[in-house]
Formats: sequence, C-alpha cells, structure tokens
Amino acid sequence: MTRTLLLHAGMPKTGTTSIQNACHAVRGELLAMDRLLYLGVAANHTNPMCTLFMDDPSRHIANRMAGIRSKADVEALQKKYRDNILRELEQDNWDRVMVSAEGLSNLSREELESLRVWFSDYVDEIDVLYYIREPVAYTTSVAQQLLKGGDTLAQLYKKIQLPNFIGRIGNAIATFGVPNVRVRDFGAAVKVEGGLVADFCLQMDMSEEAAATILAASSFDNEALSMEGAEMLSSLNSLRPLFDETGRRPNRTGKETLAFEQLGGNKFLLPLEVRREIHAGTREDVDWINRTFGLDLFQTPEPAEKDGELSKDKQRDAADTTILLISDLLNTIEALKFCLMARDFESMGKLEQMKRQLEHAKLKAPDDRRVLTEVERFERMFRDKVA
Repeated sequence: MTRTLLLHAGMPKTGTTSIQNACHAVRGELLAMDRLLYLGVAANHTNPMCTLFMDDPSRHIANRMAGIRSKADVEALQKKYRDNILRELEQDNWDRVMVSAEGLSNLSREELESLRVWFSDYVDEIDVLYYIREPVAYTTSVAQQLLKGGDTLAQLYKKIQLPNFIGRIGNAIATFGVPNVRVRDFGAAVKVEGGLVADFCLQMDMSEEAAATILAASSFDNEALSMEGAEMLSSLNSLRPLFDETGRRPNRTGKETLAFEQLGGNKFLLPLEVRREIHAGTREDVDWINRTFGLDLFQTPEPAEKDGELSKDKQRDAADTTILLISDLLNTIEALKFCLMARDFESMGKLEQMKRQLEHAKLKAPDDRRVLTEVERFERMFRDKVA
C-alpha cells in the first residue's frame, strides 16, 4: 500500500486555524473512517515542524516567546516532538498522514529538503497544498499578525510583507517537484458550499463521511484587529517592546492581543500608498503563479480607493470597549485581593471573615472566570468549614 504525506503548507492567513482545529478535534474518527492520520502532536503543526527542520529553531517566534534559546533547550524540545510523531508514524493503521503547518511556507529550500528526507523514511509520496490570497488582502492580514508578534505600524509600512509566491512556493517546487505541489485560491475556496473547511476536505480527497465529521467540528474565530485596536497595539509595542535581546520582556505577557481583538471600531485598512506599493510589487509574483499553474488569478487594477475618514461612531465603540476592559481589569485585581485576604483569614481560623471576602470577590467580578475559579477552589478546599 502506498503511503502519502499530505502537506498543508499554508500560506499564512488563509484560514489554517479553522482547518487545523477541526481536523485535530476528530483525528480519531479520521483514522477510523479514512485511515487518515492527522498528527496528534498539536492542532497546528507549525511549532513542531519549524523546531525540527529550521536551521536555527530558536529563531521561531513560538520558541522565542517560550524562551527556548540554548542548544540544550532546543534539542530537548526536538526530542519531545520527534518521539511524539514517531510513535504514530511507526503504527500500521494509516495510509495517509496529514501535516498542517502554515509556518512551512517560511522554510528555505534546504530546510524543506530536510523535512522531505526525514518523512521519506515513512511515506512513498508527498502531496503539497497551498491556499493563496490576493496580495493586498494577504498583506493586510499579515500586518495584523505581525503587530501581535511585536511589530509597530511604522515598521510594517516601512518594510511591507509581500506574499513572495516565487520564493515560497518556488522552494516547494524545487524540493517536491511541480506535479506534487498544488495551489488553491482562498477567495474561491471560501465561496464553496460549506466554506473553506469543506473545500479543504475536497482538496484532500476525503470521504463524504470524514468530510461531514470535520465540518461538524469546525468553527471560525475572527482574530482580526480593528483600526483602533491595531493602533493601540502598535503604540504598546513601541512604548513597551515585546522582545529584547534576551527574549520576551518580563513586563509583557504576550497575551495582550486577546484584549485588543475585542475592541470594536473601524475596519483595519492599509494606507493607499502602501496598497499601491503591494500591487506594483507583486505583479511578477502573480504572473509566475498563473504561468506555473495555468491559472488566471489576482488580475486586479491598481488600488484607487482613498483612505476614508474613520467613523466617529465606531471610534466611540472602540473607546467604550476599552473603558469597560480597563474597568473589568481593575475589578479583577480587587477581586483577587479579596481572595488573598480570604486565604489569610482562613489561616487564622476566622472563617466568617473568609466567607465575606469570598462574597466580595464574587460581587466585584461576577463574570471573570479566573476569579470564580479561585473562589470555587477555596470553597472545595473548605466546603465543610464554609457551609
């Protein structure tokens, strides 16, 4: 029986998270229905693949965030990933194995070759799929992701991130061969009945039963930043950078983006001159994609839409949301202080005072899961005492 590696290599910002989460959630069913092994090491295989096959895995953003810098740390993480993957690859219950990792689109030709050689011990064929977006839409989405990774808007406008089809997909062609590399228009895929995830199942030649199972498990999380959220995050990255020469700075959690994603406001839009620069700088890329794969994609005119005035109503929405987030944060801090006081009263045997502090905590932040979890923990520990 021929064994095949299905390599979903991105590109970034093409709905990969929705695909990955759905496939990972029903990986047991996929194995039973289609003998399709979706590697269980993670939902998104970017971190394992980049850690295993990048020349310098400490450069990978997730490893930087986690403080993986030394050779010993890298090798320990590589061993963890390798052992996990090998446990599944060495089984005889699969015919196709799927790796979904948009980060692979950033690997060099040499790094992709390392991946190809390693997997060739376990598979006979490798089939590579890329979803690609219209360049201006792609760069707009990537800019938001880079903001979340610590960049500022000024940096992004100065060094514009283009899709680089020739470099990225060209590396895959050089490694795996033209017949083994496919591209699919993201814009067309999302219009298929059932959306992107349904299109992905078609591209991967899944059975109807497996496709229905994945679709039932799929969901879409909008992680986009508004214009106001992007500007606030850019300011934070400028005033308090996410990284320094030693790694992630201790006064940044790396989770601030979760708050900025909640802000309402105006749609994030790159300045007109930046959009025009993207358009002009990607004509060769677009021509190459169309020529290489026999397509007719992204033949768009030069952007002409002026930078519109921001809606004051939407700005007010963003301001209101920010005010509420700050209020919620302050309430959470106060509620956690009540929890700490409850702990002190318990240690002194003053159970009535402890109960009052816990009640204050619940009233101060009734919807904060962290506070309620702490209160519930106390009540479980001392249920017979607080009853």
